Amino acid sequence: MTWIVDIDTNYSFSKLEKKLNGIAIEALNTLMNGLNADIQKNIDDSRDIDGKSFASMRESTLNIRKMRGDGTKVLARPPSNKYKGVKKGKLRLTRNKRPTPSNLSFEIAMVGKWRGTTYGVLHNEGFTTASDSMIPGKRVPARKWFGITKDFREKGQAYINTMKLANTRIKTAMGK
Repeated sequence: MTWIVDIDTNYSFSKLEKKLNGIAIEALNTLMNGLNADIQKNIDDSRDIDGKSFASMRESTLNIRKMRGDGTKVLARPPSNKYKGVKKGKLRLTRNKRPTPSNLSFEIAMVGKWRGTTYGVLHNEGFTTASDSMIPGKRVPARKWFGITKDFREKGQAYINTMKLANTRIKTAMGK
């Protein structure tokens, strides 16, 4: 005995394929924009990528920051700072490499440079001050401010919400 089954579809696989790339790019852009905003917000709130508060600055650092007019907030410098030896805002400078149809990934990179080194890396990994600095040879602790924040990791709320939205878009695209 032979059975013949005919299947009628109400959508086009080729159209769905074209839409999937757009849906993936949209989801990745949403994640990238949200993650970059979250990194910047954490700097403002003096929190690391796990949402924990940064350790307080030591007295020696506070003295230097007061002298420069930098304030007492870790990794933050007020916009009114007029100290000429320091470029304001370098730490939070980022470059976003957006996803494309041929490369479904994104990259958020630190771009602020200081003495040839990406400035944010020094703070993210910790460093020892130069011999010609105000306090030579001082160990500056790592402040894990740059990276995938808690909300954007696989079980984080922002990640879950973006994936739900992408799934809804895929289901909607299949129905057309």
